[in-house]
Amino acid sequence: LGAVSDGRVRGIQYMFEALVRANRTDAAIKCLLRESFPGYGHEIFNQYEPSTTLWESWTGDTMAQWLAESSRNHHYQTSINTFLRKYVAGLDMPTGVSAWEVVKAKPYAAMLPAGLGSDIPGAAVSIESHRGRVEVAWWRTVEGVGLNCTIPGTSRGEVHVPLVRGVSSTSVSLGGVLIWANGSLSLIHISEPTRLLSISYAVF
Repeated sequence: LGAVSDGRVRGIQYMFEALVRANRTDAAIKCLLRESFPGYGHEIFNQYEPSTTLWESWTGDTMAQWLAESSRNHHYQTSINTFLRKYVAGLDMPTGVSAWEVVKAKPYAAMLPAGLGSDIPGAAVSIESHRGRVEVAWWRTVEGVGLNCTIPGTSRGEVHVPLVRGVSSTSVSLGGVLIWANGSLSLIHISEPTRLLSISYAVF
């Protein structure tokens, strides 16, 4: 794991997502958080040129890169933004869906083991889409994990709730109404909205 961030320009955009798909979200998070060379943490916390932007090269703080005038504000490594949105904050769309027709909320980072999870106490992301605000926020609590989702009235939602302490201690509420607890649904159907950002009726 210590050398997994030693990726090149073309490979780095796939590495983090590939680790998640291989069920190694823990490895991806470790790569993201570490401050040693090479990595994003090294760019931010290195001794000679602490960065506030993404570099063209991992070695941007070396004399060779200074002489080569390597860019300190480059798009090569910006794929990390997608990883942060999809897997740390947990905002995505299901495969084959576009234009936020279906909003998928699945914060992989919230499901990390306690030891590593303590390094990421929570995350939030929002996007102003043409349908309205799309948002996911989660945070760790003494009891487990809290999760809030904002889904436009013209979209459908697919929300994955982390069972941090097991099914029996996990509950889900919608608009202040308890809809899932103790492993069973209380709310079994929500109709299509009759007006924006509103639920027209529900069957219990």
